[in-house]
Amino acid sequence: MKDIEELWLIQKSGIPMFKYPKEPEGTGDSLFAGMLTAILALVKESTGEIISNIVMMNHTFFINPIEKLRIIIAVKTPMNTKTKEIQKQLEALRDKLLEMYSPSDIDRWDGNCDTFKTFEEHLIKEKNKFQQYLSGW
Repeated sequence: MKDIEELWLIQKSGIPMFKYPKEPEGTGDSLFAGMLTAILALVKESTGEIISNIVMMNHTFFINPIEKLRIIIAVKTPMNTKTKEIQKQLEALRDKLLEMYSPSDIDRWDGNCDTFKTFEEHLIKEKNKFQQYLSGW
């Protein structure tokens, strides 16, 4: 989880399903998820292209749709983060999600974030591994 400050799982319809790290819920996540999916849909409809990242202020948001699960992974990173490194991390996160969840798990999601508890534990484990690596320098 090097350089990833925040991570969202968002339904293709624009509903936020999960955020890491957890913060008190507010309208911000819903507005962000809705805005992001609207931008993605608008660009795809008008140009046929898929956006992979968006730069806002001092951050870059990387976006990776997981077609099989009908969700989007979005991550926020510092603006100077290397794109290839984040893409590798997104691919690893996608693979982990595909390993842990099926399309029917996502379709049956009832709004309970505990559905993603196992995924959250994986994120915490990966973050701790990276911090231990850094402390060894």
